[in-house]
Amino acid sequence: MMYRCDRSHSPGICPIPTGREFLTPFLASFVLSLVFLALPAYAARLSVVDDMGRRVTLGSPPTRIVSLYPAHTENLLALGLKGRIVGVADGDDRELFKGVPRLPLRPDPESILSLKPDLVLMRSLQLSMQPGLLERLEPFVPVVVLDPPSFDGLELYVTRLGTITGREREARLKLQGALRTLEDARRRNYKARKGAFLVVNSRDITTCVPGSWPHRLMEAAGLNPAAEDLKPTSKGSAVAQFGPERLLLINQKVDVILVQRGPMNPGGAKEFLEDPRFRPMEAVKRGNVFEVDERAISRPSLIRLNDALKSLEALGRKVR
Repeated sequence: MMYRCDRSHSPGICPIPTGREFLTPFLASFVLSLVFLALPAYAARLSVVDDMGRRVTLGSPPTRIVSLYPAHTENLLALGLKGRIVGVADGDDRELFKGVPRLPLRPDPESILSLKPDLVLMRSLQLSMQPGLLERLEPFVPVVVLDPPSFDGLELYVTRLGTITGREREARLKLQGALRTLEDARRRNYKARKGAFLVVNSRDITTCVPGSWPHRLMEAAGLNPAAEDLKPTSKGSAVAQFGPERLLLINQKVDVILVQRGPMNPGGAKEFLEDPRFRPMEAVKRGNVFEVDERAISRPSLIRLNDALKSLEALGRKVR
């Protein structure tokens, strides 16, 4: 180690400092170096690029999170962050989030900011419904926009959610668990292949696109989606227009019809079965039309994955 000498000493001769004279500046420098090294590394871990192409960086893990999309909220719960959620969407499960303030479908910025959040999570559909919302929130609170993932995009989605909340380890473990659960279901059901069709909306007969969350759940549960040549209704959407005529054309391929019930399809199976156009279908004649909870099959929620698979497997066993 080299030390600087002052001019009172002979040239080339420098007494090595000892005791407090040495330790005080050394320890101070050492502690400061640790602080400065640690801070940038930690801050970098709390930085993501969202689905709007914006980089959002937090200086510390958020403690007051507002979530405007139920799947985000449930996945925060999966990461152990229930106590940090201070605002949820009106569509969030009321049993899971009792007592947490609820925001309407199109909340005004003031109602969001009144909850004093240090992070707001939403999907891009929110911005389509409320142009200008992002610009009004950004000056006051970090906003991360994440869209519902396809199953192929699940890793990136969960990783970013864990990164921005400081729960990287929990996110990694939950992701590994989800993929393992899905693979176990595939192995259980690889011989039980039944042709299936998911009705997302009974009036227009929309269904799920390949690679989407419900599509992969059905495949793993032994219910092979029978619809082909599907295009999403919009970029990034998990929903595809199919139509009643095309559904009738694939009648012989469909052993079971699943009709989801929820905000996207409030009429559920009852509305579908009351439609006379579908009475000639074999699945209808045999009683193989079943209602499924929209939250379980269409919501990309880590906390619902296991139960959703078990429910679909049970329905598969009922097929006549």
